[in-house]
Amino acid sequence: MPEALAFLLGATLLLYFGNANLRVFISGKPALKISALGIEENQFGFGEIPWEEIVGAEAVVKISSGTTFRTIYIQVQHIDKYRARLSMWRRVSLCLYTKRQNVVPLDVTYLDGNLQEAKELIERYRPNLPVAGSTS
Repeated sequence: MPEALAFLLGATLLLYFGNANLRVFISGKPALKISALGIEENQFGFGEIPWEEIVGAEAVVKISSGTTFRTIYIQVQHIDKYRARLSMWRRVSLCLYTKRQNVVPLDVTYLDGNLQEAKELIERYRPNLPVAGSTS
């Protein structure tokens, strides 16, 4: 029974993360865009988040099974508004990705940029919002 559960969990994660990357590839939009207008997150499907909605940020580096995961967790004022943009499947899958509630994860693990670059862009466009946490 544990093998079947592990297989099911693995297949679910593969479908979710593969689907997220395929969706970004097909749409032609960048997975993550940080600009003077705010943050546009297309990998999970949160979409555009204006700076006025962002109230906090934390950079997290986590090593699991030999892979270094780099994520910036963005705290937003009205998280329900952004979670409502996600399908039920994505909301459930997001719970598997992070146990943190009321945040938008910006996964920079597999993007061309790096965590330090993303942190610097956020602090450049929103200087009164320092990004807590480590980038190494």
